[in-house]
Amino acid sequence: EAGEEIAGPDGQTLVWVPGGSFMMGGPYGNEQPIHQVTLDGFWVGQCEVTNAQYGAFCTATGRDFPPYSEQGDDHPIVYVTWYDAQAYCDHHGYTLPTEAQWEYVARGPDAPVYPWGDAWDAQKCCNSENTGPGGRTFPVGSFLAGASWCGALDMAGNVGEWCADWFSPTYYEVSPELNPPGPESGTSRVYRGGS
Repeated sequence: EAGEEIAGPDGQTLVWVPGGSFMMGGPYGNEQPIHQVTLDGFWVGQCEVTNAQYGAFCTATGRDFPPYSEQGDDHPIVYVTWYDAQAYCDHHGYTLPTEAQWEYVARGPDAPVYPWGDAWDAQKCCNSENTGPGGRTFPVGSFLAGASWCGALDMAGNVGEWCADWFSPTYYEVSPELNPPGPESGTSRVYRGGS
């Protein structure tokens, strides 16, 4: 059922996202057209990857730690490229979520505007009106009241999150309904969430 938890190989909590359908997209720009998407169930990290988790990955693989990700061990890793995120996932046997999976985690079958509902609440995520220490991020998982329908946290704030997809401003016009994988090619990748 939604929100069932297991531990991942890097120590983070994974939550279960049951398969289902939702209306993906919104009324503005690249969010159009709003279209139905149906997804199989999958596991996703409950929170963003932390500095400590990414640091352990760097130690194990010899990869460089981003020099500007200097907040505490429990803060989200920042200044990572899509390739860094992909390498982290490959190392631990994860996959980056597709854009459709990411939005389904954040919005669920009822597709509210925000993970917690349709009304903006600056106290339910890290944002420009509610910043962490030094005007930056909060430790991951700080906003339990901002949880999505399946128990995922920080979907609307803290840092932007990489998705598997290439970016195309017209993909929603041709996206298949079942498990859309994103465009076959492109020049940039999708990231979602607040930052």
